[in-house]
Amino acid sequence: MKTVRFERARHACRLATLAAILAIHGCSSGPESLGVAEQAASITYCLLDVHTDTGTFHFEGPDWLIGSVEGRGPQSLNLRIGEYVQPAVSTTTTDKPSASEISSAVGYSLTRRYEVLGASTATVDAGRFQRLEAYADYQRTIWEIRDAACATTLGAGASYKPVGIYFKVVDAGDTRLPEVGVYVVDPTGVPDPVPVDVGAGGGGAGAGGGGAGGRDGGP
Repeated sequence: MKTVRFERARHACRLATLAAILAIHGCSSGPESLGVAEQAASITYCLLDVHTDTGTFHFEGPDWLIGSVEGRGPQSLNLRIGEYVQPAVSTTTTDKPSASEISSAVGYSLTRRYEVLGASTATVDAGRFQRLEAYADYQRTIWEIRDAACATTLGAGASYKPVGIYFKVVDAGDTRLPEVGVYVVDPTGVPDPVPVDVGAGGGGAGAGGGGAGGRDGGP
């Protein structure tokens, strides 16, 4: 009789323990609930009111310069450019739409590079020092950023597709610097400083010509 009561008590204890384990499992976030959380945290956007400007745009500065030639006149500065440039993007929102979302909306890929070609010639008068600069020219497409339901407006954005070259002539100057302590960094490490003759400014190189253009492609 005592043995039967002991077995019943142990069986009841096992059932209680199993119920407790199931209750804990039901309240915990297992793989399925984690998947739901990840899906909820994955923000997607709806891009509407997409339109492309008729003009072109460029950015200036050292980070955007893709080629230049300079010199003191009288002489002609000739510059020929052939580069692969990736599209640029700007938005007013902190969280950015994905590249695939933007690419689908604007009709071209943001992750590939586009070849831009162009050549230009500038005449420098005697006594003047000028520089002929080249920047990528972009076609701008503007769009409105909304939530995944396309209901709430979150901000705006713009994408810039490289379509050609913008050439600019500016007054400049060139100064010879002392080469003491100047060195070139070795890709495999930083070597000991070696003298480098910086030299004085000079004229341009390349064949002259007119026009600019772009085409898809590139590595």
